[in-house]
Amino acid sequence: SYDEKIVSEIGKLDKDFMRTGTWKIYSEYQWDKVSAIGTYSNGNRDGTWTEYDLRGNTVGTTNYVKGSREGTRIKLKKTDSGATIKTTETWLNDKQTGPYKEEFLVEDKVLIMKTADYKNFRIVGDEITYYDDGNIATKKTYNGAYDATSRKYYYKTGEIKATENLKDGYMRDGKFTIYHKNGEVYTIQEYEDEELLNVITTNDSSGKSLDTGTFSNGNGILFSYDAEGNLNEKSKFVNSHETHSSNFQNGELVYEEFYDDKENAIRWI
Repeated sequence: SYDEKIVSEIGKLDKDFMRTGTWKIYSEYQWDKVSAIGTYSNGNRDGTWTEYDLRGNTVGTTNYVKGSREGTRIKLKKTDSGATIKTTETWLNDKQTGPYKEEFLVEDKVLIMKTADYKNFRIVGDEITYYDDGNIATKKTYNGAYDATSRKYYYKTGEIKATENLKDGYMRDGKFTIYHKNGEVYTIQEYEDEELLNVITTNDSSGKSLDTGTFSNGNGILFSYDAEGNLNEKSKFVNSHETHSSNFQNGELVYEEFYDDKENAIRWI
């Protein structure tokens, strides 16, 4: 039922009944808790607005010019471990446009998690994620499209690890190439809608071609190897879904796993 005592906003109106000066906005979830404080000018938000959680902690700041989000917007989110994820956005004419950054703040450390550049809410160029030491982990390329079109993976030491084409921004589709750390191609695989169809080639770190097994058109046995060309896994596929794997070490069978139709392990030996 409606309670007339609940206050959603407190502030002043000018002679033209336009909002002016400092205003407090209260939470829709807990009416006695302030969710935002900032100023109005001529009825429009103006200057820096500060946002709060239900405990009164600052969770973000947004800068306004004549009601339009402009400049830097910062969001803060506490994790269960007590660390803070800080997100910094750039806005122009009330649209997210410009540099974007996610950082992980723990104790006295600042770890960059992700960077990108936006134009009218869309990523232009690459969305980059990082390892804890600051080296690049992945680059997802948008080229102005709404969804990412490709992604690159990197070893922690900077070498290219893998490349893939993407469909709808997330599904592996087309060629997926994995590289050894020395730059030699380990394997080239063919995917369709995230499902493995064929293996074009597999090589050791010297470039020597290796037997890929009987796998073809999503069915058969697929062989996998380490960098030296030693067999480390045999996988059985039915309609692009792995049903069984045998794992080897130094040429000896170590264990086997069986999988359900969602490729969850249901039995191992």
